[in-house]
Amino acid sequence: MPRTSGEPGLGPPTAAQIEALFTAANQIFKGTGSHTGALQDFGTVLGFQFSAKGSLEAGTGAGTAAQLAVGSNTQVLTADSTQTTGLKWSNPVNPALQYNDLLGWSFDPAIAGGSGSGQPPAYINLYRIPLPTPITITNLLICTHARAGVLLTHSYLALFKSDGTIVGQTADQSANFMANTYTLTTAALVGGPHAVSPLAANDFVWAALYIGTAGTMPTFQGDLGCNVMNAGVTAARARSGYIGQADTATLVSITPANINLPGSGNDIWMGIS
Repeated sequence: MPRTSGEPGLGPPTAAQIEALFTAANQIFKGTGSHTGALQDFGTVLGFQFSAKGSLEAGTGAGTAAQLAVGSNTQVLTADSTQTTGLKWSNPVNPALQYNDLLGWSFDPAIAGGSGSGQPPAYINLYRIPLPTPITITNLLICTHARAGVLLTHSYLALFKSDGTIVGQTADQSANFMANTYTLTTAALVGGPHAVSPLAANDFVWAALYIGTAGTMPTFQGDLGCNVMNAGVTAARARSGYIGQADTATLVSITPANINLPGSGNDIWMGIS
């Protein structure tokens, strides 16, 4: 009968005696008490080390380790020599443009080639901005162009999630849009700042422009054409789109599948901060 542990006067078991105990691959012989032991699956034994779903066992030095708790949704594991385990969970960094220290924009203003007024009054004009990581948004930005609007009412900038849920809107910008030309407007979202997290991979928000009524629509800094900007997209992921909304002081959530893709015209630059 193979011995399962060293016994006084008998010496330790031989390698052949130990090997004779194993009945399947990936087993180990684990001590269960004084001079006793039992077969255990290696994965089961390793699983004893973890306290929760997603936790990791990370080295802390030669022959030592510590448990690292799981991070938040969408966070990535990052090397950090100042941490005990040399690792930490952190929000991913967007490797694309740094947006002039803004949080994002609908397109690089360096390619702006003219002006656009969006759709006529009573439409929400939507401009997609990438959302690679959870951020807190306080303001929306837009730049009026050469000609100011006339007789505007209910002029708002607004923010929508990719599922169409409205995050918030600004105060009425009618007086501002009628009075100013070639002016960058930074307008705070009412009730902000607002925390916004990605709903899925490759997520985004829509910055929006809405004007309830207008004798003459104002114009804003625009790009080379929204028919080009929308190449390859569907309505629910429109980079530039619009959806009907009757004259109102309070904007509501939208249904992304109902967004219209303009066939021509200029996309309007909008940013978030």
